[in-house]
Amino acid sequence: MVATAGLGQIEGAAVAALLIGLGRSFAVYVAPEFEVVVPYAIMVAVLLFRPQGLFGVAETRRI
Repeated sequence: MVATAGLGQIEGAAVAALLIGLGRSFAVYVAPEFEVVVPYAIMVAVLLFRPQGLFGVAETRRI
């Protein structure tokens, strides 16, 4: 869940837990065989669009 939320982000962890919980509940209702895969799919989707996490801040490099 830390990878989905963003390192050190309490708010991100809460939102990620909510997303994963709702996603798993929906998967159990629609396609129970994919219930185990849903948290990983959510994590991959978040990290594709926001590599720093849901509420993470992108680091800037100094030379």
